[in-house]
Amino acid sequence: HDSLLFDGSNETSAEFQKTDEDCLIKVLRVNGNVTGTVVTKVKTKACGEEYKWVNIREKKLIKEGDMIKAGEPISTENDKDFIIAQLADGENMMFGGERGLVEVKDYCKNPPNVFMTLGAGKLGIDWNPLLPKTLTICTDLGCLRIKGTTFSIEILKEGDVVSNVLKVFAGSVTFGRNME
Repeated sequence: HDSLLFDGSNETSAEFQKTDEDCLIKVLRVNGNVTGTVVTKVKTKACGEEYKWVNIREKKLIKEGDMIKAGEPISTENDKDFIIAQLADGENMMFGGERGLVEVKDYCKNPPNVFMTLGAGKLGIDWNPLLPKTLTICTDLGCLRIKGTTFSIEILKEGDVVSNVLKVFAGSVTFGRNME
């Protein structure tokens, strides 16, 4: 490796140190069948009398209080299925709908911004306007960039026609096909 990249700096980035840890989302409420990758910490025996904590990841039905892994899809089966979950800084997301599919990218590795992909269903966000970051949500039709607002986005499919319905309850949202 090129030592110039590493020489001369004794500081280490806290974000860089966290790259091998799971980025987690806390489940506050669940209704119906919602599936995701649940992370459970288990104490296992290491060498001799020492123990270490290991994260066990399992794709399964989510229940209230679970910690789910960011970067893995969350899906619902029926129209009445939904989840309310909380990201690390206290932002709440509400997601559900028939055959819903959303993925919250691993925001711990890409601070301070959060990226999500909505494949189907309905997604609502309560985003703290005091936080110095943005949220970008992409669907097949375009992307939204949000900073400090409350809104919902829903993907509606009627036959071959796909529509994105955006409702802004407070603040403003920037949207477009390409957010670059």
